[in-house]
Amino acid sequence: MAPFLLALSYPVSKKIERRRLRATNAHIDVPLIVMTIFRLLLALGFVVYVLTSIYSMTVGLTIGFAVFIMIIFFLSKKVKRRMRNIEEKFLNNLNERELRKSGKNNSLVSDLHLAYMEVGYNCPFVGERLKNSNLRKQYGINVVSIQRGAAIILIPKGETRIFPGDVLGVIGTDEQIQKLLPVVESHEEHERGEAPVNVKMFNIQLTENSPLLGKTTATASLRNDYSALVVAIQRGDDYIKPTGEVPFEVGDIVWLVGDAKRLSQLK
Repeated sequence: MAPFLLALSYPVSKKIERRRLRATNAHIDVPLIVMTIFRLLLALGFVVYVLTSIYSMTVGLTIGFAVFIMIIFFLSKKVKRRMRNIEEKFLNNLNERELRKSGKNNSLVSDLHLAYMEVGYNCPFVGERLKNSNLRKQYGINVVSIQRGAAIILIPKGETRIFPGDVLGVIGTDEQIQKLLPVVESHEEHERGEAPVNVKMFNIQLTENSPLLGKTTATASLRNDYSALVVAIQRGDDYIKPTGEVPFEVGDIVWLVGDAKRLSQLK
């Protein structure tokens, strides 16, 4: 049975093929390990079955258990090494965004790292040319690439401007990168804790005392005074498109879009 059991136990794929699989799929090790263990247990099952049928159940199970312990002993180091690699890849994928920002997964010579950070709308040097941004002088880093949408500018010149949404590839030490990161990705409105504007659709029914009566959407100055946009004027079952020429009448239901607080004041 030995030749057949060896053929059953050894992997069908060649080593170079498994390397190619790992290159295309970082998590392929898990099914490969599972299949290897399954093949070994299957081969061991045949051995136990034959020994049990010739001798006894005790002999078959004892020898089978001993062989199983030997297999575990020889494979444990290899399995542990692969499981560590799988865990490391999983954690790297999980923290890919943070690692990409800090550059800790892109170590270069000495303490230098290649990090990628997205330019926030409140970055102090948005719109500046690289040569005027003082990034090298103030932070000690070098900008080696700028990704703008699908376009990538490699080794940008000093005349290249920095825009919100650009992804800067910078080289620097851990300390320099950590100092620069909050500046580049600055979003002051979130850092100050300001609540976002609550934009909603609102309707107001005009009464006899409404100051809007007789005015049109053009003369009512709703946009300037309340930052409100008139979407439609409901008159009975009809919806009138606001053209700036139709005057408001008693009973009209005015549909507006704007900040809920400002619209409540208007109502």
